[in-house]
Amino acid sequence: MNALTSRRAIVRLILMGMFAFSLSGWRLAFASGGEPEAVVEAWNARQNEIRTLHFSWSGVHFRAGVAAVALRPAKVLPRPEATFDMRMTFTTDGSGRIRLEDYGKDWSDKQEAYVPKETKDVFDGQLRRVFFPKGGEFPNAHVTSTEACASARDIRLFPIRLAYRAFDTTMGVLDEAGLTLTETKSIVDDRSCRVLRQRGDWFEHTIWVDPARSFVPLRYTRSRQGVVRTQVEISYSEDKEYGWVPTSWNIVLLNKQTSNIQESWSGTVTEYKLNHPIPDVTFQLTYPPGTWVHDYVTDQEYIIRGGGNRRPILRGEYTGDNYEQLLHSDPPSLAKPWGLRRVLGILSGIGGLLAVLMYLGWRVRSK
Repeated sequence: MNALTSRRAIVRLILMGMFAFSLSGWRLAFASGGEPEAVVEAWNARQNEIRTLHFSWSGVHFRAGVAAVALRPAKVLPRPEATFDMRMTFTTDGSGRIRLEDYGKDWSDKQEAYVPKETKDVFDGQLRRVFFPKGGEFPNAHVTSTEACASARDIRLFPIRLAYRAFDTTMGVLDEAGLTLTETKSIVDDRSCRVLRQRGDWFEHTIWVDPARSFVPLRYTRSRQGVVRTQVEISYSEDKEYGWVPTSWNIVLLNKQTSNIQESWSGTVTEYKLNHPIPDVTFQLTYPPGTWVHDYVTDQEYIIRGGGNRRPILRGEYTGDNYEQLLHSDPPSLAKPWGLRRVLGILSGIGGLLAVLMYLGWRVRSK
């Protein structure tokens, strides 16, 4: 019995030694740089575990001023520097469907000012529908057919994409095959971080990750020829069920010539739901009356009227300032539809004319 106990103790010591050796070897490899298998594994695990995402946030949008530029045949008007509040909501399910809502401001050349703008961008897996309730001269929507929604790579979603879909084919930021771990150590937000790097044909990506918190990314930069063009900072809060969740961030685009801030977005999460069921209606859009729809799939344009009826827009009808006239009128080809009585009357008239002509011809021949 004592011999058996002794053998078990020896086996236990051997296993503990092997584990300690492998752990120290992994730490040594991580400390000296090399392949970032642990980071890739943690990021893929997070992506596979969390299939549905819903985030709402508010923040501040900054845009640098732009000088007037003369371009033929148009002229770009000067645009002043501006800072304004914004709100966004992003939802996606495990099948690639997406809904993105944006409430902020955008520049209007016609009004020569920043005006309130709303955008609802929905991709149902086949069709992308972008609806602008505000921001234009009238509500308008655009329908296109696509395999993947372009808004999935929106720069304003970058912190969420990097945290949960870093290697995703649609929303992804990086290629895990080209990711390397450097020997650099750095402090970001009072956290000890390791630095990952990926070099592409045009840009170099650098990511600071926190090993103590499942390698969540705290900072990201994108550079070209040694000049930083994009920088992202992300802060996290701990969720008891899903670990570290991004709850605030700052995204900065830098001018390539001056390195001054060209545009930036800050965000503070007001609501998030992970792995919650998302109803199908989330990825549908209903246009209110008065919406001008550009359907590039069917090559049609029309205005939505009450009851869901459509007022077709014919080529050349819109002159740039006659929206209200089009809204309250019918197309020329539909303005006065011919009824059966009118058609029969015309045919009777033609028949009578032919009879008269035949009679006159007979009189001429009989003389």
